[in-house]
Amino acid sequence: MPRPLVAAREQSDRSWLFLLVLALLFFYPVWPVFIEKKFGPLPALTPQKVLNYLLIGMVLLQAAFDRNFTKRFFLRLDAARGLVGCLVAYFAWRLLAVAFSIQPFYAFKFFQYDLLTTALLFVAVVAALPERINLKWVYRAMFAAVAVVTALAIAEGIVGKNLLERFQDAQKLTLALIDKIREGERRAQSVFASPLMLAQFCSVLLPFLWVAFRRPSSKLAATLIALLMAGCLAGIYLSRTRSALVVVLLAGGLALFFAWRRFMSDRRRNGVLRLAMGFYGGLCILLAGVLVVWALLGMARGLSIKQVLGFGDRSVTLYQGGSDARVTQLKMAWPKIVESPLVGYGDNIGGFKVGFVGSDGMLTLDSYLLRQTVDSGVPSLLFLLGAVTLAVRLALQVARQAKLAGQFEVQDFAQASAAFFLGCLIFLISSPLTEMVPYFFMVMGVVLCLRARQVAEAKALAGQPWAKAGATTAGIGLTKPQVSQA
Repeated sequence: MPRPLVAAREQSDRSWLFLLVLALLFFYPVWPVFIEKKFGPLPALTPQKVLNYLLIGMVLLQAAFDRNFTKRFFLRLDAARGLVGCLVAYFAWRLLAVAFSIQPFYAFKFFQYDLLTTALLFVAVVAALPERINLKWVYRAMFAAVAVVTALAIAEGIVGKNLLERFQDAQKLTLALIDKIREGERRAQSVFASPLMLAQFCSVLLPFLWVAFRRPSSKLAATLIALLMAGCLAGIYLSRTRSALVVVLLAGGLALFFAWRRFMSDRRRNGVLRLAMGFYGGLCILLAGVLVVWALLGMARGLSIKQVLGFGDRSVTLYQGGSDARVTQLKMAWPKIVESPLVGYGDNIGGFKVGFVGSDGMLTLDSYLLRQTVDSGVPSLLFLLGAVTLAVRLALQVARQAKLAGQFEVQDFAQASAAFFLGCLIFLISSPLTEMVPYFFMVMGVVLCLRARQVAEAKALAGQPWAKAGATTAGIGLTKPQVSQA
């Protein structure tokens, strides 16, 4: 029998598959999507695409030669049946919508790319992660990406020019510059194709920075994490994105809530509460000061109070048309949804059917959820919302179980993941951009694997048959039923 590519006993946090997952967590947000390289007849490639294809290919080869590897994968999926079922139903319904589309081949081209970069990536991450996930390396990959993104955003804010513009072709540069100005102020975009994506990345990664800051490994680590948090807040401010402000306030409120709960259970543990109140209160003071200065500068330029507050006349752009544009889009999309509520019109066709014209005569829908509803019908929207809801529930379940077991690192990561999922949902409502969707699925895969290990350990400690629990050396990682690796 052929020897497996990665033997079960070697499936550790130093395996090649785990290193590929870490590389994807770093490169997906860092490498600009507009910098591609074409080799002969091959499609244009980026590090994200190469790593994605390589991970999927290695997982398939591993599964072909290692039966235990495949068994462990299905045991992990079994730990979150509801979430996995919702995801399968979501993509299956989208495929059905493609089959009934008015232009099925055109719609399938977009569907298959989304399937490869989200669903198959999620499957590969779930299969590739080791039994004992070293969350410190997951944090490091994420925080290294934050350091690069925020450094370029701050540099852009200082010099007043994006340092990567010269790498963009003329068409993509035009698209990126459409939304560069808001209320007369230049908006930073860093490595992304839109300022909105910079704001989304900085805001949804803040919860992970916060939980790492609460329990740093050293004073140097605490200082570096604090600088990264300040960099994220600077990136959000430089992007001039209002929806990111909602996410930051939500994350700060959740941090304050959990700190208050800990304080009420043990009033001597007030250090974290003071840190949370200092962060949240300081953020409110900072934002209030920024708004006052912004209002004074706007009034000095002759703008009215209404215009300063953002309710005045402004141009409709591709990525941000304001609430008035989104209401108009909803009114225009509603008759099309009623016309085909079950299967829609196929991937990337809904915008043409609605016919909302944005900047430079481009057809657009400024909400990912609205676009999915028109493209693939109301059931696809319900399945997607169900998947996000179950992902949040799964993360909170992992956090609760980890707290009982004294696994505080797992608890912190799971709580941050729940805030991450909710933040991504806010942007799915207010943005049509999908660059962070693969990141959403990767983090979801990490949380699912953490839950699978908890379930296997609980079965093993309950004395269930070892084969049923799947807790073999090649499976979950325990060696005896009475021994816990928590």
